[in-house]
Amino acid sequence: MDNVLVSIGIPAYKSKYLNETIDSILKQTYQNLELIIVNDASPEPIEEIVESYSDKRLRFYANKTNLGRKDPVANWNKCLSYAKGEYFSLLCDDDIYAPAFIEEMVRLADKYASCNVFKSGVKIIDANGNTIGAFPESPEWETCGDYIKYVSQRKRKQTISEWMFRISRMEETGGYEPVPLAWGADYISVMKFAACGGIAACSEKLVSFRRSGQNLSTKNDKTAVEKLMGTKIYARKLASLINNTELLNTEELMPCVEKIKRSEQKATLNSASPSHLWRLRSHIRNLELSRRTWIVILLKKIIKSIVK
Repeated sequence: MDNVLVSIGIPAYKSKYLNETIDSILKQTYQNLELIIVNDASPEPIEEIVESYSDKRLRFYANKTNLGRKDPVANWNKCLSYAKGEYFSLLCDDDIYAPAFIEEMVRLADKYASCNVFKSGVKIIDANGNTIGAFPESPEWETCGDYIKYVSQRKRKQTISEWMFRISRMEETGGYEPVPLAWGADYISVMKFAACGGIAACSEKLVSFRRSGQNLSTKNDKTAVEKLMGTKIYARKLASLINNTELLNTEELMPCVEKIKRSEQKATLNSASPSHLWRLRSHIRNLELSRRTWIVILLKKIIKSIVK
């Protein structure tokens, strides 16, 4: 196995689980790594936590203003900009790596030399670290087209934490793809990086995704409108990727875009609080949906029940 440098970034804002996240990186069996922590102008004691470590592999940076509130992807790319390694992984500030995560990702990179995207299995943990579920498994290798197809069928699920990418591919394609509130940004970024070379995966669950109630995907929904608009942009970017990538089958995959879009819109509506559903009504035209579609019918029913 090549002893290449692997860069790991933590876009830090929440402090509650940060020690556990940092420890999981510094205790990796693969030692040739650098840990980049970027404090996104957090009001919490991020710097104090980082200063408690003396490991020379750790580098700390602080944003002067908060990037993540409006554009989380900007802070993901800020972490990437500091990377000096051949590979890059991003770990959210409340998620955890198993000790063998990086070692297994580098093994996959050695085995699949033409691949740029590598992933681990994921287990879901609660705020107390108890396992409460897992993501669907992936084959050891699949094309980007197959991944898009299975995402549309809800046979694939992901966060941003379980991936490792070749930095050369990330730089070639412009880094993580910006989407409002990062809604779908993890998916479209992975698809963009994987369009050349596919995705290599291990089935072992080496990443713990923490469902703490503070994740953007699980917060209730003052942000419902923004998420719906993010879904629209995500679908548009995915359609553009399919249309402009020779390796992808346009005829087969374009119907998948609409499936993904509908699924995301439905999930967002289900999480929205009644007080914010009023705002959604005014955005129907922007969502480019027919007044006869399910979303309009659903909104009318909900608003009618509120009025009563």
